[in-house]
Amino acid sequence: MCRDKRWMYNVSPSTINNIKVADNKTVAVKGSGNVDFQIKNSDGIIRKIQVRNVKQKNEESDTESDATNNTITNASSEDDQMFDANSEETKTESDTSEYIPDADTSDEDTMPISNVTLRPRNKPTTYFCHEESPNNFKQLAVPLLKEPQSVEEALSGPMAKEWKDAMNSEFESLLQNNTWTLVTLPENKRVIPCKWVFKMKTNANGEVVRYKARLVIKGFAQKKGIEYNEVFAPVVRHTSIRYLFALAVKYNLYVEQMDAVTAFLQGDIDTEIYMNQPPSYEHGQEVCKLNKSIYGLKQASRQWNLKLTSVLKNIGLKSSSVDPCVYYKKEDGSIVYILIYVDDLLIFYNNKEKGEEIKQQLKSKFNMKSLGPVNHFIGWRIKQNAKRDQIQIDQTA
Repeated sequence: MCRDKRWMYNVSPSTINNIKVADNKTVAVKGSGNVDFQIKNSDGIIRKIQVRNVKQKNEESDTESDATNNTITNASSEDDQMFDANSEETKTESDTSEYIPDADTSDEDTMPISNVTLRPRNKPTTYFCHEESPNNFKQLAVPLLKEPQSVEEALSGPMAKEWKDAMNSEFESLLQNNTWTLVTLPENKRVIPCKWVFKMKTNANGEVVRYKARLVIKGFAQKKGIEYNEVFAPVVRHTSIRYLFALAVKYNLYVEQMDAVTAFLQGDIDTEIYMNQPPSYEHGQEVCKLNKSIYGLKQASRQWNLKLTSVLKNIGLKSSSVDPCVYYKKEDGSIVYILIYVDDLLIFYNNKEKGEEIKQQLKSKFNMKSLGPVNHFIGWRIKQNAKRDQIQIDQTA
């Protein structure tokens, strides 16, 4: 916030996709720091935009600019004249009036203002928020609509229908996956509670594109030796990723990406675990005996990794002795490498037929999606040219 914590009154009500700041798209703000804009559209959804104010100071012999992004612009020439201490228009009556002492001051303290040395007036520093592109504010927009923290809050709020549909979709997916079986809780067995977690998925412009509900078991209640044993699951090393990219450039390998849908739900359970029925979907007094892993289990990541690596070995790939998350297969001049990072896979190959064969074998065992040529991976932006002899990697957002 700026010093006077001033809300910008001239922000016009707008839809999410069309945000305007005043008629001339420029707002003068006192103070430095961040300024907050509140926008309320016709649907009643409040949006919040926070813009970084950057100091702009222009003088005859000194020009200072700390601008860090293109949403800040210098003051116009008219503004410079308006704030110029030497301008006749900006002189006030106090500049030429005589010094008037207070009633309780002594005679020796009284003197005309002409005999007093006044501290020179400095030109005030002005801060501007400027919208040069409509995308600047849309990318900074963040929905103030809160994600519900409980089922009751979700089903009683303005987006109750969307959240209910998301819950139904997740519940049906769990049933189709045969995640649990309803049974009577055996004696001397404990039950672990679960809860719904709600998340709004947004695009690059901050617009809500999907309402996601996920059923999560409260894994913190698990006891070691009873509901779980080992929890460690490896991921590919960054050095291995860079090394494989170097090989891809040297040998013109194709680099494609695959994603395991609901990966943690595809792992097999290694212990006997009982869970409460999902809130809002209770049926009688029975409990859920887990047949497969579920989100929140301490060992969910490990169980998924064990199952995936078992399948990779069964289809003929071998694990690297240096990195347990690098698998490879060499056959008749063709070569395939697979890197594993939790539920994301990178596949390097030089023979299209062999590469497609491996991908189809994985799809037959798991619910997987082919994402095509790699674009984003573990926060990296990756670009491979058409000749496959050059790969660019950066972390540009």
